[in-house]
Amino acid sequence: MKGALSDIRVLSFAQIAQGPHATQLLGDMGADVIKVERREVGEWMRQWSQNNCFLEGESTSFLSLNRNKRGMTLDLKKEKGKEVAYELVRKSDVLVENFRPGVMERLGLGYETLKGINPSLVYCSSSGYGAEGPYKDRPGQDLLAQATSGLMSITGRKGELPTPAGVAVSDWMASGLMVSGILAALHYREKTGEGQKVEVNLLDALLDMQAQEAVTYLNSEAQPERGEKNIGHVYHEAPYGVYGTEDGYLAMSLNPLDDLGELLGLPELGEKYPTTEQALTHRNEIAEEISEELAKRPTSDWVEIFASKDLWCAPVKNYEEVFKDPQVEANDMVVKLEHPIVGEFETTGVPIKMSETETGVNRAPPLLGEHTEEILAEFGYSEETIEKLAEDEVI
Repeated sequence: MKGALSDIRVLSFAQIAQGPHATQLLGDMGADVIKVERREVGEWMRQWSQNNCFLEGESTSFLSLNRNKRGMTLDLKKEKGKEVAYELVRKSDVLVENFRPGVMERLGLGYETLKGINPSLVYCSSSGYGAEGPYKDRPGQDLLAQATSGLMSITGRKGELPTPAGVAVSDWMASGLMVSGILAALHYREKTGEGQKVEVNLLDALLDMQAQEAVTYLNSEAQPERGEKNIGHVYHEAPYGVYGTEDGYLAMSLNPLDDLGELLGLPELGEKYPTTEQALTHRNEIAEEISEELAKRPTSDWVEIFASKDLWCAPVKNYEEVFKDPQVEANDMVVKLEHPIVGEFETTGVPIKMSETETGVNRAPPLLGEHTEEILAEFGYSEETIEKLAEDEVI
């Protein structure tokens, strides 16, 4: 099978996380993704990696975000480099970038300029805070977006520092919105022949993720308050939260207190707090009572007991347990790839499954400039012209 996007060419000037993840998803669905990077140094993520982890000199952060792409280098500050970029744009369907607002314009690659070269181009930009407004020139990054959006203020325990999420949630939320916007714009283009600009930013992505909480606050003025006992949500009643067991931790969702009390040997629980309002108001006291009982048995026992009553819970797993999990294995969410320098390495699988078109991990992340000559030849450049561009340090 071919991928659903096998007839779509994506020109990516994206770097770091949200843009590369968005273009990786498009590549997973079959798009021909051409990653354009700076000569000699490449994009920022090649030089940095989480936990300073490099495999044979290759950043694991870069490896995690750049599969199913071809790579080329180009000096966009040189006139000949700009001319090559314009030729790439003429024959591409989608352009993706996530620089600060104004950078692409200064490079001569803003939407208004490129629309004149290719009116059917879908041009997707993602920034930290948006293209307009007082924060547009500020550096945008996940931790800062979590702080600015309010997400950090409603995460963690009452009385402790605001707590960031354990992963870059804004980048991943934004990348999903980028893909959605691009696909919608391609659908519109199919009907009209017209391209358009798609804009996404980290702040809006996190506000969208907090839609339930935002609507509750905006229409009730109920100030969100974190719980004292690892209550899992500012607006949810007990027992929603995380609890210690004899040998680990258990996450518990919104189980009826009557049923929970019977299961834990606390029959008075439902009688003491019979309404949702009481379960919300007294959630710290309830959590304290529940915690004492849950600490008496190992996590696996509780999971089995809860399952027998069809109550909602899950063990809190560490990475060692997650990547041995049979469900993770059944979903093919860990796959092996062969890289010319690293050799075989493991990466996450494709989170999108499709019945009639292929999704998959077919190409390792590119070496810096690995496919430059191949790509230029496909765009009609002769061998002599490519050699001259190399001599002039354009590619």
